[in-house]
Amino acid sequence: MKDSFSSFVLRDLIALLSGLMLMLLHGTVEQGILTALVPQSAAPWELSKLVFWPLAICAAAGRLSRAHIPISRVLPSLVLAPLGMVILCRGALALGYGGRPYAAIWMAVLAAALAFGPDGRRLSYAWTALAVVLAGAYVLLALQPSLWQPFLLPGLAASVLFLAD
Repeated sequence: MKDSFSSFVLRDLIALLSGLMLMLLHGTVEQGILTALVPQSAAPWELSKLVFWPLAICAAAGRLSRAHIPISRVLPSLVLAPLGMVILCRGALALGYGGRPYAAIWMAVLAAALAFGPDGRRLSYAWTALAVVLAGAYVLLALQPSLWQPFLLPGLAASVLFLAD
């Protein structure tokens, strides 16, 4: 079942506004559970929170709306879009652009995830598990970043895991 254009526009608007709200809270939240929601730095991993949490809000809003979009249908976007954001931001950083194109990348990834995201009804348990693991990684890395230090080798491992700038 295809979504109507107005449903897409509403979900895209919800995603953009919630992402903008997270951006505005960037400098204000330094401790607590909200650090898992708000980017703490300009690192690509942290900026991927601007895709993950707004898409999660859209998934919940789509479930509660009149369209009753199943959450299993948007789970692949919830997993793949933040990883795409990390890769694209890392590519922009490698090309020497710094943080300037991050807002354009963020808006493009959000719109693409909402418009062209694959249907996850076939492997819903796997997509659900991956989304929960990704949400857990955001929370764990935000609340206990020192736990990850023994597992990171200097230089290469940190850049592979997209944790360092």
